[in-house]
Amino acid sequence: MLKIITHAPIYVWPLFALLVWGGLKARKTRTVSWRTLAILPAAMMIWSVSAFSSRYGFRLIFISAAGILLGSWLGTLTVKKLNIKFNKSHQLMEISGDSWPLILSMSIFFLRYFLGVAYAILPELVKNGACMMLECVTTVISGMFLGRLIGYWQKSKTSPHCDLAK
Repeated sequence: MLKIITHAPIYVWPLFALLVWGGLKARKTRTVSWRTLAILPAAMMIWSVSAFSSRYGFRLIFISAAGILLGSWLGTLTVKKLNIKFNKSHQLMEISGDSWPLILSMSIFFLRYFLGVAYAILPELVKNGACMMLECVTTVISGMFLGRLIGYWQKSKTSPHCDLAK
């Protein structure tokens, strides 16, 4: 086990720390800009689609797209009950604390880590249906990040302007 951890690429641990930090921060009410909120969904989409296509090629990219669509729908459901206030003139929102970002970040990190280790040890697992399904799960999780962003946008369209300078 120690060998698996110590032989991980150097970028893995700062990425892990960043995801934990961001997930813990999201558990508290915070004010964020749309731009900041879009960074994680964009990064997760790029990560999942590139990993999926590098292993299975673009001929199966429709599976990845289906996972993203399913995840997007699920992600919109996770923000429905959140208390969100929008400052439309400054493109800011105050989002109540929520555990979903931490859950999703850790889920995708550990699935990606597991798959990376599994493929490094047994490269033939790429042809394994169970591993392909786990790759699909990562695209669903990435889609959930996108869906959360879509859910925020949907809520912003029907919410009144709020001065967040208080």
